[in-house]
Amino acid sequence: MDTGAPDGDPLDALRHPTAVVDRGDGHLEATYPAAALGLTGSDTVTVVLTLAADGALEAIYSAKTANGSATSATKLTPAPSQPPIVAP
Repeated sequence: MDTGAPDGDPLDALRHPTAVVDRGDGHLEATYPAAALGLTGSDTVTVVLTLAADGALEAIYSAKTANGSATSATKLTPAPSQPPIVAP
């Protein structure tokens, strides 16, 4: 981004899944009510989350729409000047 970050936490919608499954291949599958992701309907949505070695987080999900389905793919990448986060 060339400007400041928007208000709010971009990960806020991902904080409270109803279920999480570790696929064992570096990916997690998290299930959310559609409304938690800002979608309409009562279906649940499975989001595939991938945390890369560089700290980037990718979240991909598909959802039903009036005309079929749509896919959302979001990748959040740390700023180049961000020092690594090291576990204590």
